[in-house]
Amino acid sequence: MATAEKVEIDPKTFKLVDGKLYLFYNFYFNNTLTDWNKNEQSLQGRADSNWAKIIHANK
Repeated sequence: MATAEKVEIDPKTFKLVDGKLYLFYNFYFNNTLTDWNKNEQSLQGRADSNWAKIIHANK
């Protein structure tokens, strides 16, 4: 999430926010959904920005 890189996700850890689907990394005792829930407002902006970078890089 913080590095604008694609990572493997766990389809069982997700959240719908304002009609957007957010998928989270959950592996080796690192469930990023837990971090997200602690600071959702800040992380949502960063996630949206990082996703835009990924989409733009793949065009």
